[in-house]
Amino acid sequence: MADILNIPTLGRLEIVEIYDYYDQPVLFSCKNIVGDLYLVVAADENDQYETWLYAKVSTERLNHIQSDTIDLHDAFVNTEDGSVLQVKFPYDETLPLTELVKSSQIPDDMLPDPGEYLDLKPKGPPLPFTITGALIGVLLRSKTFEIETVEQTYTGYITDEAYETVKNATLSREYTAEIQEVVQRSGSTDKNTNPTYLLLSLN
Repeated sequence: MADILNIPTLGRLEIVEIYDYYDQPVLFSCKNIVGDLYLVVAADENDQYETWLYAKVSTERLNHIQSDTIDLHDAFVNTEDGSVLQVKFPYDETLPLTELVKSSQIPDDMLPDPGEYLDLKPKGPPLPFTITGALIGVLLRSKTFEIETVEQTYTGYITDEAYETVKNATLSREYTAEIQEVVQRSGSTDKNTNPTYLLLSLN
């Protein structure tokens, strides 16, 4: 799985909000250490690499996108600075290939459809809750986790706040974790996909 939050030209990124999730976040907003905001989408894949698009956005523009004033197609085609960072993540885990491209020249088949909006629900996200179980899987490169309780297995993404703790955790050991379900935003996600969670803390 590509390390989509570690881009050499942007620095380490932190997810602000996930809008769509399929095995990993595929449409989300994030920020870097100096506070620059980006809207990110999984654009394409082939047998050699995955291609992602990172569009820099102001807080005002992101608010417009989240309030459905700007659709997702225009969010990437008509960016504020006229460009989008295209990042290719090779499957052999070599360094990602980055290229700043004119937003107006991105092929349509790499973009969300015109008229497609985030369609955010008016209600807030699910409340965090606590589970106790064995930490049976951690991938630090992609920041994913797997915790098995008596009732079920929880999988998902590790937040920056929990990263250092998880980094030093012991597999198969029992922990108490605070997690939060990721809201599935769009119809592109399979209805039969198991819920995905954010790991907020581990003790």
